[in-house]
Amino acid sequence: MTRIPVKYSFLLCICLLSAFICSAQQADINEIRTLLYKAHHSKVSALALYKKMETITPAHPLLFGYKGMADIMMCYHTQNPYTRMQYFRSGKAALDKAISERRDDVELRYLRFTAQSNTPAILMYKDHLAEDKKMLLTYLLTEANKTADKDLYKRISDYLVSSEQCSAEEKNKIKSLRPVSDRS
Repeated sequence: MTRIPVKYSFLLCICLLSAFICSAQQADINEIRTLLYKAHHSKVSALALYKKMETITPAHPLLFGYKGMADIMMCYHTQNPYTRMQYFRSGKAALDKAISERRDDVELRYLRFTAQSNTPAILMYKDHLAEDKKMLLTYLLTEANKTADKDLYKRISDYLVSSEQCSAEEKNKIKSLRPVSDRS
């Protein structure tokens, strides 16, 4: 029986641990995505997302972007206008900070696009809609993205098809990109 040198077994352990952490992070991000999706209509989900994201720092831009969205989602479930505005401002600041750290992150751009699409015009938070939509459409048109993160691809595709920000032509193009089983 051949023995593996200690330095190689250490590297093997590091690789296995890294793979485990990456898979745990993917599971966690899918849970966060699901909570965000539900948070718009469910105060319980909005609170769960808010609590989950409470301790996230700017050191993790994607998660910090979700922290911003958690704050923004609390606006839908708060009656006090002052508190609602505080949630909006802190959420907007966190989301914009995350995007400034990772400008090419399509998921962060998707988050901002959804926020800006649903923000009342009086709050004047609609200045990146065209830029973000262009990036999202480019993402959907890239064949490799269909399988890289199927969950994210489907969420972006579904949102754009239902968005008032997309033309009928853009919606039809997105629908044509979907697998046959997902077209509707």
